[in-house]
Amino acid sequence: MASLKHLFLDHAALQDVAAEAFTRSPRLHTLDLHANQLQGLPALAGCPHGCSCSPDSHHGSCENRGLQEIPQGFPRDTRLLDLRRNTFGVVPPSAFPGLKELVSLHLQSCSIRALHPGALQGLESLVYLYLTDNRLSTLAATAFEGAPQLAYLNLDRNAFTSLPTGAFQLLPNLISLHLQHNAIGELAEGDLAGAGGLRWLYLAGNAIKHISPTALAPTAMLEKLHLEGNQLAEVPTAALQGLPALSELKLSCNPIKRMRDRVFLPVASSLQHLYLDNMGLQQISPGAFTGLGPKIRSLYLEGNKMSSIPSMSNFTGLEILNLRDVPFHCDCQLLPLRRWIDKLNLRVGATCGSPTEARGLKVKLATTFQTCPGWRDKTKAASKPSKKKRSRKSPARGFKKSRA
Repeated sequence: MASLKHLFLDHAALQDVAAEAFTRSPRLHTLDLHANQLQGLPALAGCPHGCSCSPDSHHGSCENRGLQEIPQGFPRDTRLLDLRRNTFGVVPPSAFPGLKELVSLHLQSCSIRALHPGALQGLESLVYLYLTDNRLSTLAATAFEGAPQLAYLNLDRNAFTSLPTGAFQLLPNLISLHLQHNAIGELAEGDLAGAGGLRWLYLAGNAIKHISPTALAPTAMLEKLHLEGNQLAEVPTAALQGLPALSELKLSCNPIKRMRDRVFLPVASSLQHLYLDNMGLQQISPGAFTGLGPKIRSLYLEGNKMSSIPSMSNFTGLEILNLRDVPFHCDCQLLPLRRWIDKLNLRVGATCGSPTEARGLKVKLATTFQTCPGWRDKTKAASKPSKKKRSRKSPARGFKKSRA
């Protein structure tokens, strides 16, 4: 039966099935053997009992099948294996034999509390590993042995209280590391040892209060650093040293109340996207943005409590600026910001919080600035036609006279 795709042998009182029974049915996709008397889960027709395998897409799936042990016997050319939503508890050594071509492995929501050393042995083509929503709290230094091509590692929503030190030494090709929504309290020296090729580091939703000045030193090629939703009380300026490629920094929802001078200077030459929203920020020092300029493309400052901000006239490359829900004090000290906003072709959402007569008004529409020194002169200068414009009109008048 070379074309056989679906076979149902449930309730057949089977006690044994030879491993080679279906070797001549390469297209077999569904094999139902439940309610028999078989010992174990034999690998039949290149696909374990209770799973489905697609020879066309090279995908194997045992998603949400109530499995307590990782099945074996998938086709050797399997490239994506989906085992999510089972209850494996542990991933034993050499759990995936013969899958040298496997590229993507999904183990989300499997109640995994231990990834044993050598669990990924033999997965020499593995690039993507998803271990989200499990119970991992630590990893052995040899946890990823046998998977040297691993580039995207997702460990979100586990039980880590610190980074698994030494676990990245065997991952020279690691590009993206997700450790969001764990319980990590700090980044210490050596935590990221071996992660020299890391480009994206996601640590949102942890409890990080401190970052050692040398914690990020091994990641000199880092481009994205997401630290939103942690417990940082200040910008980790010292830890940003030695990150010449960092283009995106997220510090949203950290309890940073004051921002001192030159806090972004170490990454000023590369930073393009900066998130400083919803921090309860009360004061920004006049030199806080020193070094930042035309490279900045997006700046998020919404949901803070400061009444003014320093000059941002150097931010000439802005494409996104969000100043919503900031209680600006619309007096003459804010006039430079008002004039700068007038020149931008962006919606910034800046609103006055005071004085009383301006509360709730857009900064651009507040009339309180009209009493400021120099306001009338500036208005006249803006309305007065330039010499260049007048010179364009004079040839036209002369042309009409000659016609007459």
